[in-house]
Amino acid sequence: EEFLGPALASAREKLGENSAPNLTQPQSQSAAVASAGVKLRVALAANYAKNVAADDVVFVLARPVGGRMPVGVKRLQVKELPAELKLDDSSSLMPSRKISQLSEVEVLARISHSGQAKAMPGDLMSAAVPAKVGSDKTIELLINQQVQ
Repeated sequence: EEFLGPALASAREKLGENSAPNLTQPQSQSAAVASAGVKLRVALAANYAKNVAADDVVFVLARPVGGRMPVGVKRLQVKELPAELKLDDSSSLMPSRKISQLSEVEVLARISHSGQAKAMPGDLMSAAVPAKVGSDKTIELLINQQVQ
């Protein structure tokens, strides 16, 4: 007992000293990765304002370039437009598919009259715009097309 007590205390002390810098570094790196995302400004073209209700759902999404499954989604209402937001890992639908895993995504916004995520004829949408993940540039999305 006399030998184990000081040995354990010494081992804990060494572990605490040696592991503390190693623990803080990955945390700050992972925090930087987790905050990597895309800044967006979403607006509705004035000539389409009469075609929507204030409580219609707006889906803003990021997906791999050329892909279909989103890596980030935010849900708003028309009355919140114009809106500034950021899609990042916190907006991921699945933990295994994160925006921080990609260097570039395409972003778009769609107003859904039905409230469903799937695009339906008559919904309004923006063009899909490529965006670099982690850039400080704000991407402008203008909802100005009708889904056919």
